[in-house]
Amino acid sequence: MTELPLLLDTHVWLWMENDNPRRISPAGERRIAQAESSASILISAVSLWELAMLDARGRIEVVPDALSWMRRSLALPGRVLVPLSPEIAVTSVQIPDPPVADPMDLMLLATALIERAELMTADRKLLDYGKRHSLRIVPA
Repeated sequence: MTELPLLLDTHVWLWMENDNPRRISPAGERRIAQAESSASILISAVSLWELAMLDARGRIEVVPDALSWMRRSLALPGRVLVPLSPEIAVTSVQIPDPPVADPMDLMLLATALIERAELMTADRKLLDYGKRHSLRIVPA
């Protein structure tokens, strides 16, 4: 069976690149390794904005700076940047019974739907929504 592409929630992307082993479960690390080996780790364009915003507000620190960090990460093997398409934008506001109000989370959910990818997150609301609606949302 071919593995689906793996879309990383912004926080999972940050944990993975900053080597935070306690934040990602062993099963999550295995799933990431599988996706890396098939060049199918998806990073949403909205995660770029979210990461830059968190860095600018001092909520996270990326070294040496947000732009360099992003460029380095996206240049690694297996990473695919997914642009914000009209389909993703429209789908994000049409999600039935949305689990969250955060537009970034809704755009990530829409990206996973449009790209036919698994979404890896630690966000309990998204994980629960995935179970209720039979969506491919996996825990980090």
